[in-house]
Amino acid sequence: MTNLFMGLNTLAGALPTLPANGPTADFYTQWSQLLTPLPHIFLTLIMLFMHSIALIFYYVANTVFEAYQSSFKLLDFMNIFFQPNNAVYQDWNLGNILKDFLYLGFVIFGIMMMVQWIQFTATSGRKGREWPKGITITIAVITALPWMIGLMTSIGTSTINDTSGDKQKNVITQLWQGNSTDLHSLAHLNFDMKKYKNDKNTFKDADAKITGSDYHSVMSDAGYTDGLTKPQKSVFTKKIGGNSNMVDITGDSLVLGKTFADDYPVMKTNWLGIIGGEIVFIIVVAGAIVRLLSSVYKMAFMAGSIVYFGLRDGTQGKRVQQVLSMIEGQITGIVMMPISLIFFFAWVEFAFNIINGLGLDMWPFTILSIAALLAGGKGLAGGFEMIEQ
Repeated sequence: MTNLFMGLNTLAGALPTLPANGPTADFYTQWSQLLTPLPHIFLTLIMLFMHSIALIFYYVANTVFEAYQSSFKLLDFMNIFFQPNNAVYQDWNLGNILKDFLYLGFVIFGIMMMVQWIQFTATSGRKGREWPKGITITIAVITALPWMIGLMTSIGTSTINDTSGDKQKNVITQLWQGNSTDLHSLAHLNFDMKKYKNDKNTFKDADAKITGSDYHSVMSDAGYTDGLTKPQKSVFTKKIGGNSNMVDITGDSLVLGKTFADDYPVMKTNWLGIIGGEIVFIIVVAGAIVRLLSSVYKMAFMAGSIVYFGLRDGTQGKRVQQVLSMIEGQITGIVMMPISLIFFFAWVEFAFNIINGLGLDMWPFTILSIAALLAGGKGLAGGFEMIEQ
């Protein structure tokens, strides 16, 4: 999935590149959403605090998504009643459970056959003639069930691999990339936003960048202006003051140093967008895992119990068809759940592409983007309920 969470909304418009002689008042005015310095002590503390919180959810989100991808390996449990060599089958004596289902089914089947014979005799053959058809259907379904489950499981697994693949591996890192701007890289490109968006090196090693120090560092820290030209460096030594005049911000206090001097962050970040997006992502994916494994469990139990229910109504074959239909429904759910999750990602990308073009300020952008995530999560939950029904 490309371009997911593409940049802050303020980047959507056409912004001027850095003038050859350095920044001007008009340059700072048009870049005000990104180039707004804050007191060094306040900026550093808030970045450390927010970065720590965002990292907690980052690790949780990656763990949850890895668990989601690995959860499909549990699909084999659906065939547990047909794998006598499996250690779990042997440890829990699942073969005895099948025998109990079979014995009880035959007892009930005998009773139902007696009822059919009584009806046939009492009505001179008008009723009780369904048992040959019912027995044929029941035996055919029970005999072919392991093959059918194996085939449906293979189809389901293939569908999951086709829809998931490697596309979603960077969903969370794209969330960070889309809600933050690397001012050092942007300055190196002379504040050419088009080049910045197409630059693959900024987040080349996304995990190292997210977990590193960039998100709680300022441009005056050692090394962050290395490699920049003098006009590029001067962007971070000035700000626009009253009456649209530029003010130098490099003057340190003799007593306090640069503690309360204005400074620019290395990463201009929409923390609420990142943290809110991570929380929604965690809830959505964790819910998908629970629903997926619930379907696998139900599927396995129904596959084993169909022996009893089939024989219980073996004279007509209706019950075994109902159970088979329920098994088909669970397979459909297993296949549709990852597709529904990908549709959620598609909705998020579509919504953020539209929101990015609205030219909103940071807070309206944040509210609307979080609302889009929540709406997608609610729609996904509704889709899961529809699948289960």
